[in-house]
Amino acid sequence: SNAFLASAAAPTPAPTPSPTPSSGPRCIGCVGCGTVTATSWQISDGSGSGNYPNNADCEWIFIASDTSVTAKITFATVDVENGWDYVRVYDCSTSDCSSKTEIREITGTGLTNVVVTGTTRVMMVKFTSDGSVTRAGFDGTFTQVAATPAPTPRKFAPPDSIHFVFSPLRPRFWN
Repeated sequence: SNAFLASAAAPTPAPTPSPTPSSGPRCIGCVGCGTVTATSWQISDGSGSGNYPNNADCEWIFIASDTSVTAKITFATVDVENGWDYVRVYDCSTSDCSSKTEIREITGTGLTNVVVTGTTRVMMVKFTSDGSVTRAGFDGTFTQVAATPAPTPRKFAPPDSIHFVFSPLRPRFWN
């Protein structure tokens, strides 16, 4: 019967292609870069027990899943070439971090328990290395923490009365 052919479903549309590397976080020389919305996320340069490569340029964007919190990262270890290779942490005002403010620059060897707390729920870590010396790298964990409320502004009110202070040691008036 031709009834079966007449009721055939329309073809499935082609899947949406993945974004190109230039439209998302950079990941040159690292493993696991990208963007994650979660309550926590462990990241590292990806070198394992070896050293990270020369000319690394990598980004990780963490978006805290709870909209009422801020992002925080705790680096268990940081071991990068001092003054040449950097782990930079940014507060982001957009989910793709196109609008960001650097809040910490970390460089050096043997650093442990480095904690950076942001002021927004979106945070980016950017790792860059130069073209020569490499070291063990870093590992850290993004988490979400309760936002610190802004202080309540205080209004100044003049006193109800004026008080004078007299001193027996300074009986004169000051100019």
